[in-house]
Amino acid sequence: MAKNAYFAQKGACNPYPLLNAVKEGIDELRDSNGYTGTEHALKDPALRLIVHQLAWLFKSAKMDAPDQPDYQECVKEVNQILRQSGSSFGL
Repeated sequence: MAKNAYFAQKGACNPYPLLNAVKEGIDELRDSNGYTGTEHALKDPALRLIVHQLAWLFKSAKMDAPDQPDYQECVKEVNQILRQSGSSFGL
């Protein structure tokens, strides 16, 4: 996982391998003897670096809070897609 975090920190720009690295990292933590649950994964420095790079790639820093315009626009677009697909998620 440290190797993946290193490459993320150095500017990895393909989200697919980064997403795989997150999954692999969580699996690695879960298989370790010291795994204590979700909080353990959320505090792992390697996972945090990988997720940080993903957030940068997706430019989600503008979405720091639900009241931010970019966040609201994404919510609106996703809800519209769900409505058009006939989803029944209570929209």
